[in-house]
Amino acid sequence: MERLTVRWCAVPMTDTPILVLGARGKTGRRVTARLTDLGVPVRAASRSTGTRFEWADRATWGPALDAPAPSTSSR
Repeated sequence: MERLTVRWCAVPMTDTPILVLGARGKTGRRVTARLTDLGVPVRAASRSTGTRFEWADRATWGPALDAPAPSTSSR
């Protein structure tokens, strides 16, 4: 399988963090790391992070979508 390399990236012109669900998983961890490396504010959410998100528990949806200070990374 060939690996895709991103040669450019448009960084959003906003301070609003991007919510990455499943940030502790294989793909979410990589997405979070890449966004953080690009200087994009990130809210890393999963069942086991400070910003807790669980699809089956609707009580976690609101707090995950509210935007306090962005996370630097979940690495």
